[in-house]
Amino acid sequence: MAVINCALRSRRSARVFHGHLHRREAIVTGLRQVVCACCALAGELKAHEPDEAAVHRARQALKRARAVLRLGEAMGIAGAKAARRRLSRHARELSPMRDATMATKVAQRLARRLDGALQAGAMEIIAMEPTPRDATWWRAWKRKLAAEARRLGNFAWTDCTAHDLAHALRQSVKRVRRHARKALASDEIETAHDWRKAVIILREQVIALRPLLGSEASVLRAQLQELASRLGKATDFNIFAEAVRDRNLPGDLAKTRSRLKAVARSKVERAIKNARKRWPKVRRALQKLLPNQSR
Repeated sequence: MAVINCALRSRRSARVFHGHLHRREAIVTGLRQVVCACCALAGELKAHEPDEAAVHRARQALKRARAVLRLGEAMGIAGAKAARRRLSRHARELSPMRDATMATKVAQRLARRLDGALQAGAMEIIAMEPTPRDATWWRAWKRKLAAEARRLGNFAWTDCTAHDLAHALRQSVKRVRRHARKALASDEIETAHDWRKAVIILREQVIALRPLLGSEASVLRAQLQELASRLGKATDFNIFAEAVRDRNLPGDLAKTRSRLKAVARSKVERAIKNARKRWPKVRRALQKLLPNQSR
């Protein structure tokens, strides 16, 4: 694989962190700094109730940290898997807030396009969203994440080579391909969701490794982002469908439940179909960057 620059073996000290490794930086130094800096970024949430954008930034930072730790797993770095799982638990604590936000956004989007009872039912979902976490919860969450960041700062990263890193990246490509095959053969939202997670992992790894990859890396990142976005729409409409299913709508709106679910389901199916249409372009981008690994 020609994409990993052999200059990685240099032991020059790391420069200022910008969310990715540097061309002449030791692999383990760069990986450690990316993970620790992402944890620090996620922990920058204000002590009081953070806004939607802050929660989104925290989740994105943790996604990249976990994606980089997956590279560590594939390279045989002891403790990388356990660290990734701990960060996953921290990230899952933010999921209910993300789901509530997306259910509200989808409801607002549908309400602008629907009429009558369907519009009223969609707006009712917004009114019934759960109360956000209070400041005490956020302080406790930040303390736990800060403790994990300190633990990762002292993490014993064993040495690895450019060949090891190339092998690890190939494992992520294989994961995307495997889930793509399943998603192309199934209409289940769970299958599409697993595909999206694999795509996001590879996207974050490509971003973290971008100075070390060839000129095709930016193209691949953009293609992965578009695919993840299309699959994300399917997830968002499914979250709304689940909100409709789980909420007890008022009596005069109860009959709209099945109709709202049908609307959401049609949106899920369309989003999955659009993602499938995008896959050939992503596959070609993978083939250019990683020959013989993306069929």
